[in-house]
Amino acid sequence: MNAEKLCQDVKAKWLAYYQDNRSWITKLQIWSTYDGQRRPSSGFILAVVGSLEPHLAQSLPIVVQFSNNPDRIVSALGLNFNPDVELQRLAKVRQNGTRTGEARLLPSLGAEGSRVEGQTLKELPAGDRDAVPHSASPRADEACRGVTRGSA
Repeated sequence: MNAEKLCQDVKAKWLAYYQDNRSWITKLQIWSTYDGQRRPSSGFILAVVGSLEPHLAQSLPIVVQFSNNPDRIVSALGLNFNPDVELQRLAKVRQNGTRTGEARLLPSLGAEGSRVEGQTLKELPAGDRDAVPHSASPRADEACRGVTRGSA
């Protein structure tokens, strides 16, 4: 498992655990601030994610040889954030219809099934399909001057 995937999995599992157990975690006196982020203590986070993610549990003994500072380990795992704030952010992202880390891209122009303002070309009324340049060359707009009708 690569490090990026491991960090994504650990973050997802930590947030799910926190959300499921928030009622009692928020009452514990384990909260601290590290690099301006209010979050549960590093020891608590590492104990939780170490038990939730087997790959991390296998890696932690090696990681500790490089750094025995739990705050740095939590930061390196991408877990130095306030879980309440992150859960709110994720809820907003889901509400807007995008996933975490997913870039919102412009629709592709080449395929019949390309999206245009939330609809596929097949779903658009016939008159609107003609307004979309179907055969625009991928290189047609390299000069960033825009593609005009009939210039493909």
